[in-house]
Amino acid sequence: MFLASEIVARKYAKAYFRIHKQTLSDERIAQLRKMLTFCTTEKKLLSYLTIPSINTQTRQLVIKKLIETFELDDSLNNLLHLLIAHRRLELIVPIIANIVRLHNEQRNIIE
Repeated sequence: MFLASEIVARKYAKAYFRIHKQTLSDERIAQLRKMLTFCTTEKKLLSYLTIPSINTQTRQLVIKKLIETFELDDSLNNLLHLLIAHRRLELIVPIIANIVRLHNEQRNIIE
């Protein structure tokens, strides 16, 4: 990933974490880890979602299925829809990884 994309992903993660750190439980972080694992192993899905000719409705439908499958909350739903609107869905893996990293840093957890 390009350095600029990594910087943008960190900014999204920091903003999300700053707003939702009080509600990020260990269970929610475990759900985020599952989604992160899925997204890193199923790279074709993310590649498909970043194709410019795929319409927004299709992207939102796939994201809705992911959210239902991984039982994610509305705050992450909002983040994913924001990424779709700004055409930055390819940043989802580094954003989630940074959210998990920030959570671990706050709780002094070493992985």
